[in-house]
Amino acid sequence: MKPLRAYACRVLLGLAVFAMHLATSRAEPEDCIPREWAISVVDPNLADADSYVADISIFMDAGQPRIFYAKGPIGDNEWPMKSASQRSDGWRIQRLPADSGSNRPSVAVDHLGRYHFAWRTGEFFGQGILHYALIERGVWSEEIVDDVLGATSDASIAVDAQGHPRIVYTPELAGLPMRYAKWDGTTWQKEDIVLRSGILSPSLVLDSAGKPHVAYLVDGGAEVDYAFRSGGGWNVETVDIVSPNQALATSLALDSKRRPHLAYDELFAVGINYAVKSDTGWSTELVDVGQRWTPALVLDSGDIPHLVFYDAERGAMVYATQSSGSWCLQTIEDDPSELIRIGRDPAIALDNVGGIHVSYHYHDAFGVCLLKYAVSQP
Repeated sequence: MKPLRAYACRVLLGLAVFAMHLATSRAEPEDCIPREWAISVVDPNLADADSYVADISIFMDAGQPRIFYAKGPIGDNEWPMKSASQRSDGWRIQRLPADSGSNRPSVAVDHLGRYHFAWRTGEFFGQGILHYALIERGVWSEEIVDDVLGATSDASIAVDAQGHPRIVYTPELAGLPMRYAKWDGTTWQKEDIVLRSGILSPSLVLDSAGKPHVAYLVDGGAEVDYAFRSGGGWNVETVDIVSPNQALATSLALDSKRRPHLAYDELFAVGINYAVKSDTGWSTELVDVGQRWTPALVLDSGDIPHLVFYDAERGAMVYATQSSGSWCLQTIEDDPSELIRIGRDPAIALDNVGGIHVSYHYHDAFGVCLLKYAVSQP
């Protein structure tokens, strides 16, 4: 890969205040076991209410959580990226040397522990182009993948077994397709997936054979679709038509048999949907009912789903999992004040011993945004 620029990732460091308390439980089936959550402030310096809609990614790095997120904006398309790593004395905050761009950077990690990034840059609407970056041995390398103006809005990145990045990205201008970019070790190979209006929220996953699977929204969130590459082309399926309601976000995972599991929200008061594809098609169920937004999904080694999402009615961060076929729901963090909103755009990761790690936004009564972290150990 020939990056446009490479330089050491030497950035400003800072430590966040470490505060801990335990979460409360919600009513749940008798076989659900409440978990205890330890909660801390990661970064008290997001500093604006617009961080409501900024993506977060969380990974386990040598047994410790590492979080990537956007801070801002200075302008609408000038969000800088930051990284937070937990240390024994608190959180180490780093400003990443990325070209400032959208509030939704996508991040993936490969088997060598290298982090890969995909995001949109562009000063105005209709000028979005696709950027990619790699952190390897502390060095940041960045390049442009697709320089077609308006061809990039949202992006989702995954990494194959060889450590090569794959990116699905949606357009911000009508008449342009959602595209798939694959690094083959020498150059970027790009191809069209689908041409639809209002494509949003792609969620890309690679299966054990390296084949891509992506969930996304079309018609501005009126329909939830799924596509996978097979036989040299893309197969597209409709998972759900939610119109006249609207979906905001998708989160896709594959189980041990390569079956897709998909979480998505449905506004305005339907809730969080969970869809699974079998040999007979898609089956969908409600995880929680009401104003529930922006789910994040992972599957554990036993193919059990773990979800986090935002309860917009209470302004609370919620965790859900399945036990004996039922959904177990638990509030990770809440506040009695209607002015405090907790849990927008969460991220979730599992460790090797059954621990659950979650990061999310916390907005106080004065519009200041914090980045927070919650962990529950078995």
